Amino acid sequence: MKPMENTTYTHQQNKVRSFFRISAIEGVLCALVLAFLPGGSGSGSFFGFSLSKSLLILFCLILALALWLMSRNTIRTKLITEQLQRSDRLRFLIPVFTILFIFATGFSLRMIWLLYQTTGIFRCKVLFERLLPLSIWLGLIALQLLVLVASLNGGWKKMRSLINSRQLSLFAILTTLVAIIIGLVAFTRVGLEKDNAFFGKPTIPLLEWHIGLAIIVMIIWQLIRLNRKASESQTRLIKWLPLIIWLVAVALWLGIPNQHGFFSPAGRAPNFETYPFSDGSFYGHYARSVAAGMGYKGADIPPRPLYILFLALFHLIGGNNYDSVILIQTLVLAFLPVMLYLIGKELHSVPAGLGAALAYILRETNAILSAPFAHNVSTTKYFFSDLPTALAAMFFLWSLIRWLKALRESSQNARLYAVACGGGLGLMTLIRTQSLVLILIPLLAIILYRSISIRIPEKGKQLALFLITLLCCLLPWLVRNHTITGKMVMDHPATQTAEMVASYNIGKLDMAREPGMNDGDYSAKLTGVLRESIRNHPAEIGLFIADHFFNNLISAFRVFPIRDSLESAQKLLRPTTAFWEMLDNNQLRGLPLATFLLAVLVVCWGVSAACRKFSMIGALPMLAFLLFNLSTAIGRYSAGRYLIPMDWVLFVCFFIGIADWLETTLTWSRNLAGNSDLPKMGVNPPLVKSHSGSWTTLMIVFLLVGLAVPIVPTLIPMQFQPAAKAEVIDKLSLSPSESSADNALLTKAIALYPRYYDAGEGEPESAKQGYGVEPYGRLIFLIISPEHFGTIELLLDEAPAFFPDNATVWLAGHGQGATSIADRVLVEDGNNSVLYEGTPLDLSCPGKVP
Repeated sequence: MKPMENTTYTHQQNKVRSFFRISAIEGVLCALVLAFLPGGSGSGSFFGFSLSKSLLILFCLILALALWLMSRNTIRTKLITEQLQRSDRLRFLIPVFTILFIFATGFSLRMIWLLYQTTGIFRCKVLFERLLPLSIWLGLIALQLLVLVASLNGGWKKMRSLINSRQLSLFAILTTLVAIIIGLVAFTRVGLEKDNAFFGKPTIPLLEWHIGLAIIVMIIWQLIRLNRKASESQTRLIKWLPLIIWLVAVALWLGIPNQHGFFSPAGRAPNFETYPFSDGSFYGHYARSVAAGMGYKGADIPPRPLYILFLALFHLIGGNNYDSVILIQTLVLAFLPVMLYLIGKELHSVPAGLGAALAYILRETNAILSAPFAHNVSTTKYFFSDLPTALAAMFFLWSLIRWLKALRESSQNARLYAVACGGGLGLMTLIRTQSLVLILIPLLAIILYRSISIRIPEKGKQLALFLITLLCCLLPWLVRNHTITGKMVMDHPATQTAEMVASYNIGKLDMAREPGMNDGDYSAKLTGVLRESIRNHPAEIGLFIADHFFNNLISAFRVFPIRDSLESAQKLLRPTTAFWEMLDNNQLRGLPLATFLLAVLVVCWGVSAACRKFSMIGALPMLAFLLFNLSTAIGRYSAGRYLIPMDWVLFVCFFIGIADWLETTLTWSRNLAGNSDLPKMGVNPPLVKSHSGSWTTLMIVFLLVGLAVPIVPTLIPMQFQPAAKAEVIDKLSLSPSESSADNALLTKAIALYPRYYDAGEGEPESAKQGYGVEPYGRLIFLIISPEHFGTIELLLDEAPAFFPDNATVWLAGHGQGATSIADRVLVEDGNNSVLYEGTPLDLSCPGKVP
């Protein structure tokens, strides 16, 4: 070596020696701190130590001695200096390991302390006190090693060169907004005080190990990039990642049996089969009607028509067995993590999409396993529209991102993605009507995005394609409803519009449905009540909208786990209680609040990283997240499963933040050696050129889907032969008095979801008539027939021996509130038939009149 080089190298070796010496001295201090902690005898002296404490002290002293001896060994320090200067892998892993070690040890100590606070086990307190000094010492070693690596080759200057001022500025703006919102919430308590409508709690979160596993996979992916040959294979693997992600999701989700919860209770007599319940049975009722060729319960206007149609098709393919339908539904919903991967890849990189997809898969496994004890949960095992809405939302936003990129690159694919974007929003609206509010995002994005160099006429054509495709999806449904009601009605007035209007009806205006009023007239009346309520009570309505909006935001960010209690270490892997529901948003303080804010900051960094790469495009998912949650708040609902259609945005932004940190660290480690040549991973491949007919073909596809919603139910042949009332009377051998009552129900129908409840039994926490706890035994089932769709109670002292699902029933009864009471039911299935007579009720039975 030349003299100057030799001097520099000696100086670098001295830094390594200093690192070992300082770490050794800290180890001795750590051993002393442990020595003066209360020992096994509780005396606090050197000689009353327990075995575990003695071993900890011995470990510290041996490690400190080894570090000191390393500082004295010239050959060892020389080899270590060379490794730290030459090894890309070491320079990447050291900063990553340092950060992860600090968080992992902090989390572990926090969990040990929570175990002590929750269970009172004194050993946990002792373990915490003894591991704390050791954790601090090892954390200092990791930080000092990071400082050493950075100082060997001018790492701090090279780190500063990697910091993007634009990203930092945006991050500063976002964190300032967060600080203002936190101050507003803390001062006014908005979003923290429960509103009298549905003011939900956080939905199923990720678990801590889910996040850790996703980050480990992302780190492994980045390490493979350091090997050029391996990275070439990795590039080829990217093409197969969507299929791999889909297969993993299918395998994990179908591998978990249905965990019976509120929305799919365990089977009951007479058949002991699983049937959907509550909202699930509401959609299932419509779907079975469609599958039986009876339309949407005749000429009804159901909510979520596209989901109901798909559910009906699943029944036609898989039959009426609940698990078979769930299997088909899971095969479709397994595209959720695939779309999440594609969005993360579009906005940042493959690791960002991979981490988000894996975390989403694991969160869904937690949701399925938590169904027996969690509230207001939505999973792939339920007949719910939340996850299908999320899938449509992902497709809509992915198409919008690709559309704006195509416009920026002047790609001929722009029109294709304009059509895909409009169709995605149309499908989303047919599943969840409130989704139409997201139309503002593409309209404003096309108008305001500065990187689009096309002229105004072309912008107009692009927007026209978007809007026309949206109409292709929605117009057939609106025309069908206009034909029925005489008005453009989108949603079911009794179950959707009426519920919202009731929550706004502060002045107690008349909302009753008048005799002879059709759905269109009733919808118009409800709209008038809504308009009058807003005009008369703007302050009260504005306050509850703000409350629900901020409850949505706070609860959504709690998809990242926040604990305030821990009964056992095993519950870190698989909870048996809904810990996320036990800590209200207004109780967030101390370490839970710090954890919450850390997640918010990582999400903000992810948004700023996506915007650094693609300007305004990177903010679109977060804007959609905020706008959708505002629309939910306007409906006077918040949190719970209402978060699920858009909470995936937080997954994307969070793991973009993590991926950006890993990418920056990897680039920095290569720059330390003067080598910034990283293999290209196809993060943002050029848009594939399309032929001129692609967008027209896609528009036709969306038009066919839109037409299918009203038309397909009319094409399914009737699976049932109805009967006139005279036939029913004759079949059941009814007397004139039994068939002549004003509220008599005489029908032939198909029976669905039969469940028997003994006296004193009912579905827990259910307020639905017939399903709550009652002092008498009864069989509850739904019926579908061309002239009657409803819920039937058949009062019986014991469970019927024969009453299969999908059986034909001849029924005589009378209406009573939300259900009808069956007096006589003849059940037919194949060659078997049984006649049941309803048990008369004692007049002293409260709440019932026979």
